[in-house]
Amino acid sequence: MLIASLIGANDVVLIVLWVIATLADGGYAPMIVCFFVFLVNDTYGFVNWSLMQRRQKDKKC
Repeated sequence: MLIASLIGANDVVLIVLWVIATLADGGYAPMIVCFFVFLVNDTYGFVNWSLMQRRQKDKKC
C-alpha cells in the first residue's frame, strides 16, 4: 500500500512539474497527458490488484 501511494505521489509531482514547464514552453503539453495516463494506469492497477487479492483470500476460506 505504501509503495503504491509513493508511486501515485511521484506521478502527481511529475504532472505538476510538467505543467510548470508547459507554462514556459507549450511544446511540453504531451508530457502532461503522458504522466496523467501513467497515474490512471497505476491507479487502475492498484485497484484491480486489491480486488484480486480480496477474491483470492475469500476463496481460500
